[in-house]
Amino acid sequence: MKKLLVYPFNMDLIPLIRYKNQLVDFDDVIPVAEGGIIDEINGKEISHFDGGIKTNTYITTDFKSALKYADTVFLSKGIKNIERAHELIDLVLERGISLLVSEVAIDELKLEGQGYQVMSYTSYDASVSSVRMSDIVKQINVPTIMITGQGPYCNKFDIQLKVRRKFEERGYKVSQIATKEYSPLFGIHALPNHTGSPLWKKVILYNCLFRDVVKNEQPDVLIVGVPGGTMPIDRYNHELYGETAISIAKGLEPDLTVHSTYLMDFSYDYLSNMKEYSRYSEYVLGGVVDYFHVSNVALVFEQDMKTISFLETDSSAVLGEMRGMEKIFNVFDDKSDGIYSMIIEQLQNNIEII
Repeated sequence: MKKLLVYPFNMDLIPLIRYKNQLVDFDDVIPVAEGGIIDEINGKEISHFDGGIKTNTYITTDFKSALKYADTVFLSKGIKNIERAHELIDLVLERGISLLVSEVAIDELKLEGQGYQVMSYTSYDASVSSVRMSDIVKQINVPTIMITGQGPYCNKFDIQLKVRRKFEERGYKVSQIATKEYSPLFGIHALPNHTGSPLWKKVILYNCLFRDVVKNEQPDVLIVGVPGGTMPIDRYNHELYGETAISIAKGLEPDLTVHSTYLMDFSYDYLSNMKEYSRYSEYVLGGVVDYFHVSNVALVFEQDMKTISFLETDSSAVLGEMRGMEKIFNVFDDKSDGIYSMIIEQLQNNIEII
């Protein structure tokens, strides 16, 4: 059994643990958090952090002890104690254990030299200079699913992995493009970051990517995750004004869209606003929203209204009165499993025709 030690543990890494059976080269994951001021999370089960069902995986801050059981160490972004991280890197290399380092962590730690493998955030290289304004968006010749959200930390990656698994369980071949830096650990392409390119160029580049993946892999369905939000949360948290979502949507022209919202009080207005969003998205994101996901995460606006934080809630309390309503679900709610059958059946005719 090959084990992957991930450090430093944070919410962004939870899918590695929750969906470890979908990892390509590893059977188990050991989450290790930075010590010091967050020692109080030592021994906590990961469901404490995302509100999902329990996995019997517990956090540790004892890196040296955990290293005894690891075959590979993945050094992710968000390291606070730079000096200690360098000490741990030396320890890993001294023991001859494989070391994967994300591109972001390399920049954070100013790493030089050899001994580690780079986990590239961008696994697909497209030449920006090769795109011309006269180029057009060409049709993707397989059914496509786009998964969007209001912003970060609203379970988009969980949805992507769950939908992928449901298609594969029915024997369909899936190609997938996601935004996590560790997406390749799942055998998933990482989405390139075309920051600085104009919108029209991003649209063409993403379209080229999607067509190339489909041409090379010949899947039955293509699933694409969209980073960030589809519109501003407020004037201070603008989510690039949805530009990334718009460029991906225009380049993909999805057949089906799933949108994840943050948790808020259930009301008629809430559903009404979601329907209004769906009508808006038809013009901006290339189609209406087919399914709404209610996240385990609620937004908390700080008093100065310039920053927001995220509050995780127990999944059993998320849907409330909305449970059972058509096309509304939560990825951690077992009673929502019928949604995935609806998604597959909605695309099934397209798959069979193609």
